[in-house]
Amino acid sequence: MYCRHIISVFKLVQDLLAPSKVKGKSQFQLLMEKLPPDHKARWFAGADLNSAGQAMVSVLSTVLSHLNAFLDSKMEQILCIETTIDTEKFAMKNPR
Repeated sequence: MYCRHIISVFKLVQDLLAPSKVKGKSQFQLLMEKLPPDHKARWFAGADLNSAGQAMVSVLSTVLSHLNAFLDSKMEQILCIETTIDTEKFAMKNPR
């Protein structure tokens, strides 16, 4: 279901905000280093891979605040249970 993906993304972002065991590297940078150089995720990350740690924390915190709206149990029920709307098709047809 679509809701499980939202929760998975929320958890992933939380994990990326956790301290890294490698000095001078964020969890985000460590994750991106595991991808091949031509991977699309690395392209989208762009300058963020080399930005200061606080800038990345700010970006990820903003992501969490936006995802937080979808962790509401009533919203989850509307999106995942009590609707005939296919949220995945809706999202694909209505990109920002």
